[in-house]
Amino acid sequence: HNTRRDEITGPLVFHGGQAVLAVEGARTDLDRLMTRLGRDRRHDRLTVVSDRPVVQRRFHQAMRLSNPSTQHMATATGGRPLSSLGVTEIEALLTTDDAVQTSAA
Repeated sequence: HNTRRDEITGPLVFHGGQAVLAVEGARTDLDRLMTRLGRDRRHDRLTVVSDRPVVQRRFHQAMRLSNPSTQHMATATGGRPLSSLGVTEIEALLTTDDAVQTSAA
């Protein structure tokens, strides 16, 4: 996978027909990833919620699918769609211990 080659890390969560993804890596690798995603018609509604430098990685594993419990998702989203969450809510969703139940993506 390109993300492993480029050492891009982060969790991916699907909920209610939407996905939210946090990615960390070198700027050039992230730019290349965003170019690939932008060319892929499956990602025609891609929205970047936050783009900022990270001093130290929070996500050390290769891109992975996170599988938080239904209870965790209900609490984290308040029953709202992922697209309505702000940066702080998305980060909380993706960094809690409950969200780290993962499988390879």
